[in-house]
Amino acid sequence: SEVSFNEISKNFGLSQKTVERYIEILEKAFIIFRLQPFADNKRLGLRRTRKVFFWDLGLRNSLINSFESIDLRPDKGGLFENYVISEFLKLNFNSAIKKNYFFWRSYSGEEIDLIEEVDGKINGYEMKWKSGTDNLFKSEDAPVSVVNVIDSLNVGNFLKT
Repeated sequence: SEVSFNEISKNFGLSQKTVERYIEILEKAFIIFRLQPFADNKRLGLRRTRKVFFWDLGLRNSLINSFESIDLRPDKGGLFENYVISEFLKLNFNSAIKKNYFFWRSYSGEEIDLIEEVDGKINGYEMKWKSGTDNLFKSEDAPVSVVNVIDSLNVGNFLKT
């Protein structure tokens, strides 16, 4: 989910620099990864919050001691989003065409879960555990006006090598 290092540092009584170092250690150990916000102004994007995901959802579930069936999980949407985004990044690491990945959120709360940028082209993806639509339409403020919906039924179509 979206993370503010400043908020974490205040909640745990740590310096922001210490929180950043812990996050960096967890990234270098391939436990988590960060997704940066998409912004036309790169300096603005660096100041905004980031999303943090786990490479291994089993480890995440172990840390929160939650192993219920997916149908009983209140966090199934977040689990599904984490799974799909991590699989996109794994495919990217193993491909010849390198893509950049981001998320986008407007000040009004509108969001795109995953933005894929390759050769100047931008694709948007929304992850929904259950869905009844193939596409969602976004406002003119969004970096793309139409995003693909990835759900539990069509996820295999998007995670092809």
